[in-house]
Amino acid sequence: MKQFPRVIVGVLIYNKDEKVFLGRSPKWHNAWTVPGGHLEWGETLQHAVAREVKEETNLDIESIKFLQVQESI
Repeated sequence: MKQFPRVIVGVLIYNKDEKVFLGRSPKWHNAWTVPGGHLEWGETLQHAVAREVKEETNLDIESIKFLQVQESI
């Protein structure tokens, strides 16, 4: 088995009232989660964010801003 780092994006989507969008995820036993997923080879973080949000919510997002990096080993 090859071992390599995997980059994952999680997206905080705020509306005009500064409320955060959450959705239920069957993958996580129907828990409330933010949209997100794995970065694809050759993809930028911004493209991954827009793609994952579109795939999971059918929303087109604008004004993507970087918030933080979190390491999980």
